[in-house]
Amino acid sequence: MRNQRILFMLPLLLIAAYLAFFADKTPEEELVAPVARTTPIEPVGQGQPASTASQPVAAPRFSQEPDASGVIPPAPRAQLAELATAGGPDLFAHGVGPSPEERAAQEAQQQQEQQQAVQPPPQFPYAFIGKQYDGQDWQAFFEKGDSTLIVSTGAVVDNDFRVQSIKPPQMLVLHVPSKQIINIDIDNAQ
Repeated sequence: MRNQRILFMLPLLLIAAYLAFFADKTPEEELVAPVARTTPIEPVGQGQPASTASQPVAAPRFSQEPDASGVIPPAPRAQLAELATAGGPDLFAHGVGPSPEERAAQEAQQQQEQQQAVQPPPQFPYAFIGKQYDGQDWQAFFEKGDSTLIVSTGAVVDNDFRVQSIKPPQMLVLHVPSKQIINIDIDNAQ
């Protein structure tokens, strides 16, 4: 394994040594100095060549007089920032997200949903006293005060509760206004 690594690295070392000692090290004689642009830059439209663009863009006015070497000095950052915001709306001026009115409405809706989720299902107002199987369907017997109530699957009690299913040892009742299901334990004794 070590010999394979040496055989792989040796040619790379020889190539690097060749380039370090025998490569062309002569400096270029000609240095080109930057030149100030004399014509304004024209924008390129959507799919149009630069020569058919609608309006030329005016070059920003800073101190554009070239110095002694013919190079235009860079513009100060403060002037560049003013130029960037003067052309259109500041995209970073406003926070990301909904407006305060929308945010308040969303918070109110979330609070309402939390209150509805936290509220426990209402108590079934009747007490279980027994059940009967008639060969096809179960019936459950409840009492409240002096009155006795016999219910089967699909029955509506006090316009607020609907019996969803009776399958001992439980009975499922839907509280219609809140659409919450109440699980009532009914014992297995017949």
